[in-house]
Amino acid sequence: MFDSTIQDFRGTSHVEKIVRVDWRSKWQEIARLNDDAVDGIIFLKRGRRPTSAIAFAQVKCGPGYRKDAQIRPNHIGVHVGVKYIEDHLPRWRSLTFPVVMIYVDPSSNPKEPEAWWTDLKSPESYTNSNQNIILLPKY
Repeated sequence: MFDSTIQDFRGTSHVEKIVRVDWRSKWQEIARLNDDAVDGIIFLKRGRRPTSAIAFAQVKCGPGYRKDAQIRPNHIGVHVGVKYIEDHLPRWRSLTFPVVMIYVDPSSNPKEPEAWWTDLKSPESYTNSNQNIILLPKY
């Protein structure tokens, strides 16, 4: 039986590491009980100095979400379902700060997985040809 809690923890832990170590910024996870379309908040710093820049983050992790397509070779597709997008998009759009989806793929390298992100408020993160997925640029 698959335990999504472990996969979720793996994803948010990796995102926290990227934010804290690579970006030298701060990560505040939002408890599942209070999760309302975002899993965490990123408080961006410039060098050692805090800034007023904040971004909300929705984290997805695991190979089960990944749905790449030959017609979109420069994107990773994250399959979340039409209902998920319909339910969450109004919330993401209502937030005053940027909202990103960060997809972590532990199958690429379990110790140092790859991760990609996209702006969930941008129309370029969605496609009419497959309304079940969110598009994340590979670069």
